[in-house]
Amino acid sequence: MRKCIKVMIGLLITLAVAGIPSRFVSASQATSYTYTLDEDGYWTRTQDAYLPDKTITDLGLAAPEDLYIDKDNMLFIADSLNRRIVKYSIDTGE
Repeated sequence: MRKCIKVMIGLLITLAVAGIPSRFVSASQATSYTYTLDEDGYWTRTQDAYLPDKTITDLGLAAPEDLYIDKDNMLFIADSLNRRIVKYSIDTGE
């Protein structure tokens, strides 16, 4: 479960950096496509690795470089351009 959360948060951070507009998406509305690089170097569509529960884009991240989730489900994000550590509760969304 934690690995899935880490992968989801990593994807969300990537989307935030890409400048995607702020919005929340439920998993039932999301169209998810997963591609895997095969041994010949071609991208092949595979089964979905996961479906996102929500998208978090309102943290004001400028250059997120690393993340950590502690035992209390607190997410810590190293935002290097803003020179700060963002602390986010996965459970409460604050």
